[in-house]
Amino acid sequence: LLALGSTCAFAQYKPRAEKEISAADAANRLPAQLVGVGIEEHLGRAIDLDLTFNDENGKVVKLRDFFNKGRPVLLDLVYFNCPQLCTLILNRQVEIMRQMPQTPGKEYEVISISIDPRETPEIASKKKASYLASYGKPAPGWHFLTDRDDNSKRLAELIGYHYRWDPRI
Repeated sequence: LLALGSTCAFAQYKPRAEKEISAADAANRLPAQLVGVGIEEHLGRAIDLDLTFNDENGKVVKLRDFFNKGRPVLLDLVYFNCPQLCTLILNRQVEIMRQMPQTPGKEYEVISISIDPRETPEIASKKKASYLASYGKPAPGWHFLTDRDDNSKRLAELIGYHYRWDPRI
């Protein structure tokens, strides 16, 4: 079963008679849509803090602006107009943040970065306003950033988050 967005395609693998393949090889074959997609742990790997993004106000910022404050950083790679998983992740995150006594901007930083290069600072600003309203208290350390010069993809690769654009969905 291959699930793509709200559609599903069923396929049955039938090896060619002229070439024998083991069951393990058949199980390891990925559908074309999933080649290059996955998560790879890079614990302890440094990231490039000089990568630049646009913040929710359109200002150019570096990751360094958020990582060198002596506080832990929660990093989200999402896209803001996502109708499914990214929204679920951010919704659950804000629920948990409401239960914590710590405040973003005082004890920790939160950076939500869009991986969709088409999203603009205006979209990020609207998403930020929506989540801050849901959070219900000031969160000066929660930042909503958009891509600049394909740095969202670079950052994702550095942290082991591999994704592909599928124009059909």
